[in-house]
Amino acid sequence: MCGADAVDPELLTVKTFYFFFYSAFGSLFPLMGVYFKQMGMNAGQCGLLIGTRPFVEFLSAPFWGGLADRWRKGRTLLLASLGAWIVFTLPLSWVQPKPVSCVHPLNDSAYNLTVPKYDEDWSTPPRSFHGLSIPREGSPLPVSDALNYNPKANGDWVTPLHSYIVYRTPDIQKTFFLLLLLVVIGEFFSAPAITLADSAVITLLGEDADRYGHQRMFGSLGWGLAMFFVGIALDHSTAFSSHPCGGPQRFEKNYTICFATFSVLMGAALITATQIRFKYEFVSEEPAAPPPPAEPTHEEKLQQQLAQQLQLPGLDTSAPAPRQPDLEHAKVFAQTTREMPEWVTVLRQFQNVKAASFLFVAWFMGFGIGLIFTFLFWHLQVCT
Repeated sequence: MCGADAVDPELLTVKTFYFFFYSAFGSLFPLMGVYFKQMGMNAGQCGLLIGTRPFVEFLSAPFWGGLADRWRKGRTLLLASLGAWIVFTLPLSWVQPKPVSCVHPLNDSAYNLTVPKYDEDWSTPPRSFHGLSIPREGSPLPVSDALNYNPKANGDWVTPLHSYIVYRTPDIQKTFFLLLLLVVIGEFFSAPAITLADSAVITLLGEDADRYGHQRMFGSLGWGLAMFFVGIALDHSTAFSSHPCGGPQRFEKNYTICFATFSVLMGAALITATQIRFKYEFVSEEPAAPPPPAEPTHEEKLQQQLAQQLQLPGLDTSAPAPRQPDLEHAKVFAQTTREMPEWVTVLRQFQNVKAASFLFVAWFMGFGIGLIFTFLFWHLQVCT
């Protein structure tokens, strides 16, 4: 059975899709926390930008899934949602707050605020943070320790940890709300991608639905490989085509490599998804037409003629039977049951203690996974 699964063309397509999709996801989204941090955002803003996605997905995925089942357009919606991943993720790399100054260290304990210079030949000495008053909440840092600091002009200026760029706090807030808008709209349209893919795979497996894990593990493989190679590339991505504070940076990273890798891999997943087949069971909403009446036999014809001569309708076996009211009532009840909202059925599952306990454990574990996913690399960057 395993050998047949390894050479099955449809399952090979599924494995390839999972590999590309999760490779794309793993090449960028685990690093979004430190990417937003590099733009001068604090932990609360990073948490909102990353934590908003699951809430939007929770609301939008059932909506798109219902439309896909009703219209029987699962593949079309899957391709559209994969395209939305690319269309709404790339602009996250274009939206940046405007730099207003640069930190120019003079020695280990003193620095000046200088005008931004988009000059690759202008180099800055290695930055030391021993002379900065780092607040308890961490990045971004105030620039009040600068030798040429002006409280009136520079009161709302901050600089991200491990960066030379200085931003204005209002500019960072404007960028935050614009990014939040992109995240909400993008997640609304891209949320059904993996849901529709999983539904197609489980339907394709049929009675072998327990083999879903054999397909999904290729996604984990892609995630790990993408994180490994993109992480190595990101460590060496310190050069910028136009950096406001000059040439190659020592700590600041150029995340263009991450966005480019994400776009290529998600595009590969989109191409692969064109080969995923969706199966639908045809269920007619119209009532079935009654079968045509059977041709009466010779004995039934003679009995019918005798009943007409004797005027005894009870002898006519070909007469239609009266409609049973109970059957009509049963059909109305079945139609009402079909129209009952599905969320009512879901809420009834909470009456089961085991089901409620399982959902609580999953909900509680979500807190831990969300914290690790959002702030793991933030923490590791602070430790370096």
